[in-house]
Amino acid sequence: MSVAFYTKCWEGDYQKMLAGAFERKWQACKHDFDTVGLVVNNGSSVQDLMVEWALRGNADVALMAEELADDTMAYFGLERDDFGRGYVYSIAELTAIRHCQEDYLCYVQGDCLVTTGDWVSDAIAVLEDNPDVWAVSPASDVNTWHGQDGLDQYFSDQAWLVRTKDWQGLEFPKDSSDVTGYPEYGGDLFERKAAKVLRQQGKFRKILTDHWYQHPTY
Repeated sequence: MSVAFYTKCWEGDYQKMLAGAFERKWQACKHDFDTVGLVVNNGSSVQDLMVEWALRGNADVALMAEELADDTMAYFGLERDDFGRGYVYSIAELTAIRHCQEDYLCYVQGDCLVTTGDWVSDAIAVLEDNPDVWAVSPASDVNTWHGQDGLDQYFSDQAWLVRTKDWQGLEFPKDSSDVTGYPEYGGDLFERKAAKVLRQQGKFRKILTDHWYQHPTY
């Protein structure tokens, strides 16, 4: 069993990553990851810098989302227009899923931090015990939709762990505007489409109510 950790940076927060925010994110999970990766989301002025920095011993993998975007979109059966304004909020997460080579993918947003230790092992145990659970997240002030037994069919892109094989090769819905509860400024973004995937597949997200993450924070 192998586990990858990914997060992303963009031109507005790359200096925080250089100053230690990247290491704090995966180290806070208190888990022995097989791969630690960074997705550089945008900003041509920082892409080469961040990739060079990441591969200089700070990360195992560094992916430039924009360079891989055409392949990523085709892989999931999508086009940029399918996201509306949500493209910039979605391409890094899809890039991580597309290129993850480990059995499990743990993803924590660039402005989030898990504060309760090894939630990863607990999340993997949930996925191993229940094939109908396709995503696990720690609790937070935004994960308020979960119902009985901490299960729901929503998705937050802020902190999540999945079985990689469940999500690789999926054809994501081009239109998930019928999924409510997401900010309109984000358009038809990744987390909204992921929620629709759960509903289409008859699968669920599990909230770990004994683990917590903060947002926003560095």
